[in-house]
Amino acid sequence: MRTFYKTNLQNLCNHRLVGDNAIDTGLDGIYIDRADWRLTGAQNIDGIDFDFYTGEKDNVECDRQVLRVSAAADRLHIAGFSYWGETTEQFRIVYADGTSENVAVPFMDWAKSAQERYWSGEWDGGDIETVYHCVSSGVAIHVIYMHRATVELHGKSPIEEIVFPDNFFVHVFALTLEKNREDNENA
Repeated sequence: MRTFYKTNLQNLCNHRLVGDNAIDTGLDGIYIDRADWRLTGAQNIDGIDFDFYTGEKDNVECDRQVLRVSAAADRLHIAGFSYWGETTEQFRIVYADGTSENVAVPFMDWAKSAQERYWSGEWDGGDIETVYHCVSSGVAIHVIYMHRATVELHGKSPIEEIVFPDNFFVHVFALTLEKNREDNENA
């Protein structure tokens, strides 16, 4: 049976992209006007449940944050983008049985759709799709694309924590775990 565990990123959010002006929000003077942003609260994207936050901070600018969870999962779904080109970043998954694994998560540039991908090479992972787009505001006007990456996890016991990469160009807005395999223990 396919089940989802929406994680709570609110305490990890350290950056604001959605707002009313570029003074206290955005990337290099580019931001998303609050009226143009539709990803708030619980959202179902391609059959996957996510939680998006707005307010003082709305996304995680990756800096080795540790997300504590207690859930059995065999897939990781991340909604986000890279600010300065495409990249693949390593997320460390720590399991309750003491094992861990690094998973390669692809991030597309916020100014490119997944169909425009110019990936410089192959990456070992699941898939990446463009799931939302809107127009930016501020010093540059362009389409901003939100992407969903899905990667497989291989641990056999519940996840205790997820360690984000150290790359401030990577922005994560929502993260959901999925359990589909029967060989995972119950959390």
